[in-house]
Amino acid sequence: MRPFMEKLPIGVDGALIEQRRKRVHSALALAARVIAPSQFMQRQFEHLVEPERLVFSRIGIDSASLQSSDERNREGGVKFGYVGQVAQHKGVHILVEAFRCMQSLHRDSELHIWGGLETQPEYVRRLRAIADGDARVHFHGRFENRYLSDVLRSLDFVVAPSLWYENCPLSILESFAANVPVICSDHGGMVELVNDGEDGLRFRPGDVADLARVMQQVVDDEALLIKLQQGARRHVVRDVNEEMRYLNELYAEIHAEAQVVVNNV
Repeated sequence: MRPFMEKLPIGVDGALIEQRRKRVHSALALAARVIAPSQFMQRQFEHLVEPERLVFSRIGIDSASLQSSDERNREGGVKFGYVGQVAQHKGVHILVEAFRCMQSLHRDSELHIWGGLETQPEYVRRLRAIADGDARVHFHGRFENRYLSDVLRSLDFVVAPSLWYENCPLSILESFAANVPVICSDHGGMVELVNDGEDGLRFRPGDVADLARVMQQVVDDEALLIKLQQGARRHVVRDVNEEMRYLNELYAEIHAEAQVVVNNV
């Protein structure tokens, strides 16, 4: 999209954004309910949708397939991981830079990047340049979803360093379902998922030094590491069946409202 936008005359991008806004408004006006998967997103739509039509409903996932009883990291190094789209707005470069800034003391540490490396080759070259041949940084590439539980089980922490606000990232929900604590950027929909100091840690968005500080904490402080891992095991993630039950109830409610309108015509 960016190369396309750069070729357009100055001001055209603003016109396109305005056109998109009008279409979004028209679409929202047609909906009986507008569902926001995060409270953050709900707040963004409050000026566009009446309160009675705007509902908050967290995404459900197939948590049973991800649950693990494995104990993690009683011995050995701390394994940090990123799972998702390898793109600049996801802040993967922030993570690699922060990892390289760490001063691992009594524990060896590793960083594992899981996600497609073909879509944005220039960005991936930049990431490899930042890693500078560090044998502790591993670029694994894409994997089939059926191996997600194995990927998460191999990690001690998942890091979500997104520069974008995010809505309700599946990577965070899936990590908690697999009992893996999360380190995330302190903004957007991520804030309401990760309880700082309980089941994960948060850092200033885009701040390499602050992320390195937070990661260093769990490398150096074994008691904190264990506390966060125990907190992740207690974190309850909404199951997809629970979400479907709620949506069915919502559809039934909307249908009943429509019947009242028809009967009053």
